[in-house]
Amino acid sequence: MKAIYPFVGGTAAQHRFNLKDPRAVDAAFYLTFYGGGTHGPSGYQPDGLTAYANTKLSPSANLSANSGFGFYSITNNTLTSAEMGALYYDMPSATNVRTFSHARNNNVVIMGVNSNDFMSFPDSDSRGFYQAYRTNSTTVKTLKNLTLYTATLPYYVMTSMFCYIGARNERYLDQVHSNKGLSFAYFQSDFNDADAVALYNAVQTFNTTLGNNRAV
Repeated sequence: MKAIYPFVGGTAAQHRFNLKDPRAVDAAFYLTFYGGGTHGPSGYQPDGLTAYANTKLSPSANLSANSGFGFYSITNNTLTSAEMGALYYDMPSATNVRTFSHARNNNVVIMGVNSNDFMSFPDSDSRGFYQAYRTNSTTVKTLKNLTLYTATLPYYVMTSMFCYIGARNERYLDQVHSNKGLSFAYFQSDFNDADAVALYNAVQTFNTTLGNNRAV
């Protein structure tokens, strides 16, 4: 685990801390919030328009080639959105990029750790714990709660841009913001399937214990 954001405490000042390294400095991936998001006992609620948190975490500098991310959504909606990530779109072709992002359009989730190549699966409810991770140079996996999806996707160069939460940090393209309430988010390197399942179980127990609509 490189950065863990449990969004505990109910205020922006309390939600800024990375559980892995709880120093109030950028080098510890200490969040800076922007825009019209709100904070409460259930977690962080971006507004879908301007809100996001800058992690200061760069995939190329801070993560391994086989890495990933995840978030726990407590909101069910159909907004096409990106909950977290970064994308360097190398115009006119997106051949030299690496992105961490999630988007949902109606009943389909599109989640990838690459740019042009992505995986999709049916998803009628956007609440729950989503994880995406690369296990080797050709394999990307997504875990929605305990349902596993696998895709064969080529490897691209990882972006040096900072990852956002509540939006995707994009160069040359408009940022895509989210309005899903988030009760947990993280970035990691070198997960396997057992790691992802263990984390789901731990986070589900954590959110259920806290209550306040943090678990679904």
